[in-house]
Amino acid sequence: SRGAGLLLASDLTTSFEGGEELAHELHLSEDGQISYYDFVAVCLGSRPSAVTLNWYDLSQGYAQWVPPAVMGGQRLEGIWHTGVVAFGREYWFGGKVLFSKPGAAPFPGPSRSTDLGVTLRTREEFEDFL
Repeated sequence: SRGAGLLLASDLTTSFEGGEELAHELHLSEDGQISYYDFVAVCLGSRPSAVTLNWYDLSQGYAQWVPPAVMGGQRLEGIWHTGVVAFGREYWFGGKVLFSKPGAAPFPGPSRSTDLGVTLRTREEFEDFL
C-alpha cells in the first residue's frame, strides 16, 4: 500500500518505461507489490532467481502405513526431508549445509516441489548467509 515502502504492480507498469516487462520478470500479479529495496536492486542490475522447495519422502511411501494410534491419532503422509533449489543448485542438510545438482540429493527422488517465488539476492549473498 502507498506510504509503506512498496510499489504496486499497477504503478510500476504505468509509471516506468518497460514496467510491464519488469513486472512479468518479477512474477508480479496485477495486484502485486514490490518493496522499494527490491525495485532499486533490479534497477541496479540484480535479476530474480526462482526458488523452489523439493520434498523428499524418506519412507518412500511407507509412512502412510504407520497406524494412527502409534502416532497419537495422526496419520503420516511421509517422513520429509527438504532441499531448497536456487541458482541452479539444491541446498540440503546432511550434518552441515551441502549442495548438489537439483534433484540429485542423496535421497529417493523428490516426491513434490513447491514454488517459493523469486529472490533478488545473489548466490554469493545466499551462500554467505548459510
